Amino acid sequence: MSDLFYILIYPRGDKSQIEVVDLASAVSWEASDYRRVTPHDYGIREEAILEARRLAQRYGLKYNLFESRYNHENNEYLGEFEADPAGREELAGHFEKVLAPPAGIEFLSRDGLDKYIERCTAAWSAAQR
Repeated sequence: MSDLFYILIYPRGDKSQIEVVDLASAVSWEASDYRRVTPHDYGIREEAILEARRLAQRYGLKYNLFESRYNHENNEYLGEFEADPAGREELAGHFEKVLAPPAGIEFLSRDGLDKYIERCTAAWSAAQR
């Protein structure tokens, strides 16, 4: 399916865990059914997974391996991102720059992350109007 996009969520609203969900554009409204970690949609599976793993590591969250709703061949397998295949390190570096918090901001807790996400969500919502 080429019309997929990916979102980062707190599974079942549990803020101690993070996972990636794939959604088809035809059911994009389902994104509002999830407690999202960020307001961003990701067009590339690897981008979403790398960002979820980065946030999990940074904030001490449990990362749940990606399981596709549509195609089991797209499921993340254990160890897939442990070794950094060509291009993934570069992609992660790009992603760090795009989603990095403003200079000088350090998150000291999950509450700090939540506040940053709320600010990003508000800014994103305002930009959509």
